[in-house]
Amino acid sequence: FICKQGVDLAFALPPSRSEQVGGITIGSEQRPVGLNVSGLLWNGGEARARSLGLRVDYRTLMRTLVERLLEEGAPRVLLVPHVLARPGNEESDQQAAEELLAGVDGTHRNRIDVARGTYTASEAKALIGGCSWFAGSRMHATIAGLSTGVPTTGLAYSLKFRGVFESAGVPDCSLDLRALETDEVLEQSLAQWRRRERTREALEEPRRRLRSEA
Repeated sequence: FICKQGVDLAFALPPSRSEQVGGITIGSEQRPVGLNVSGLLWNGGEARARSLGLRVDYRTLMRTLVERLLEEGAPRVLLVPHVLARPGNEESDQQAAEELLAGVDGTHRNRIDVARGTYTASEAKALIGGCSWFAGSRMHATIAGLSTGVPTTGLAYSLKFRGVFESAGVPDCSLDLRALETDEVLEQSLAQWRRRERTREALEEPRRRLRSEA
């Protein structure tokens, strides 16, 4: 057998230069914390969790993560849908983001933004690249963060995440939702947000190499 290691082409995708995407202005002085909420995991319920082997309550995890980030000093949270399916489709990240927003405590809601409407992959990458830290459950959303030098945490539901994060030099930033409990993922995510500047430094050389190899 001949084995070859490749690099996902998403590493080489250039971010859009648009100043506004999905109703969000890119490049503000206070860079938001970015989160991608997967419609696949949000809408699946217990049956989906069992089929994927998840140990977390995904809805509780994401709502609590948003609230804790804001309590701990994040100026704003930006929810970035990555799968733009039609309303009612269980894969829709947009619907999941809107439902998360609706369920957040009212004292925090005015500091949460959602990218709405349709946009291209390059525009999504620009949104994510404008964040101070990013966490997501869609692998290509996390690649958008890693490849733009944004400290990124993968909320992983499959083995493929670990290989991506290992190649980017930050294997510990992939948190396996099949191996960790809800509280463990929450606390580890917050710990990674607190040490985001160290992760940013660790990403510099690997991301340049990956972009050149993609």
